[in-house]
Amino acid sequence: MSGVSGTYEWNNRETDDFAQAGDLYRLQPRTPRPDWSTTSPEGWPRCPPGRRPGIIERSIVHFRAADPEFGERVARV
Repeated sequence: MSGVSGTYEWNNRETDDFAQAGDLYRLQPRTPRPDWSTTSPEGWPRCPPGRRPGIIERSIVHFRAADPEFGERVARV
């Protein structure tokens, strides 16, 4: 491509990585709500044992950022 080169500034402080996921979760019917809260926890045992606690903690923080209620459901698994 002619004329396209270099880099550009990216202000990640203006980026919301979790709103869309939370919106999708809240769009699901309340009853029965898909039990997505078990999807990630099922994969956690495959994480490297020494890094597993940190991965689990960060995952729960991300789920809570998308939707607090969803994050709490994941944390209880």
